[in-house]
Amino acid sequence: ADAGMMLHYSLDDTQTRPSGCCDNPNLPECNGEVMSDWCVSILQFFDLWATEVDQCSISDASVGFDNRIVSNNDGLEYSFSYRDNATVFELKPDTNNPEKVDKLFQSKLPMSTTYHDEEKGVTCLTVTSSSCVSNSTLCLYTKQGDFRPNFAKSFFMYD
Repeated sequence: ADAGMMLHYSLDDTQTRPSGCCDNPNLPECNGEVMSDWCVSILQFFDLWATEVDQCSISDASVGFDNRIVSNNDGLEYSFSYRDNATVFELKPDTNNPEKVDKLFQSKLPMSTTYHDEEKGVTCLTVTSSSCVSNSTLCLYTKQGDFRPNFAKSFFMYD
């Protein structure tokens, strides 16, 4: 059965890091007791849902989104960009050392920007594959932090 998804994620959330919460000394730690044996980044999770549940494919890939999404927090920089026919999710573990960049995940699914508000710090990317049986949208926030304190009022649609 198909199930559309609109996933909201804050790139500057320190409770549950966008790189995943796992026992990996090369990745930033999550706060609290959130821990897994294996790391799954937000883009990897989104890609898995879109391909396995919503049956999106890369066969009809088109031009990707045109903006770069960047979030800086606690000396870390997470970024989403489109290059070489893929959406690339990267981490600079130390903004004082901009040469070191770790590629966390790369998705070949075609995506386009379906919502962007610079002031609110939110950009939504939607998979544009014609094979999708349901909508798959990932909304990324760069100025939100942890959603939990004001969960109901955290999303751009609340206004």
